[in-house]
Amino acid sequence: MPAEPDALLTRAEAALAQAKVARRSGDDGLASYYYAHSLEWCETVEGRLGSAWAIAAGGDVLRAAEECRKACAVDPADGRASNDLGAYLSQLGEDAEALPCFEHAVDAPKNAERQFAHYNLARLHERRGDLIQAEFSFAAALALDPGFDAAAKALERVRRKQQA
Repeated sequence: MPAEPDALLTRAEAALAQAKVARRSGDDGLASYYYAHSLEWCETVEGRLGSAWAIAAGGDVLRAAEECRKACAVDPADGRASNDLGAYLSQLGEDAEALPCFEHAVDAPKNAERQFAHYNLARLHERRGDLIQAEFSFAAALALDPGFDAAAKALERVRRKQQA
């Protein structure tokens, strides 16, 4: 008899909890195993993003981006998946594709880590030479997380560039 959907989700969540413990302890291989194992039980954004992280850590950023696309399909309202997809696309030099990912992540209905989307969007704007938009996005990241040191330093850098 097949397991009930709630039971499968519970098993997936248990595997995800183990993945987080392994990741915090620095055991990337075990974390990767648990992320993949969680997806055997239930398709979740968290499982796909964890899998993407493990794949990227192994050096395959293109495949990591594909995992993020799958995460986006699981829950389009979850901005973390769009942000991570944008970050991997940006690493691949696909800034034109990354831009709408970051914009979606900034506006997504579900994104408890929106400051990272603003930060990544700002970095992309800065790279493209749009310092006004970069300043706006770095400031937005800081407004959400005043202790975000990288955003504070980047905002100062962009402001210096504008004054030069």
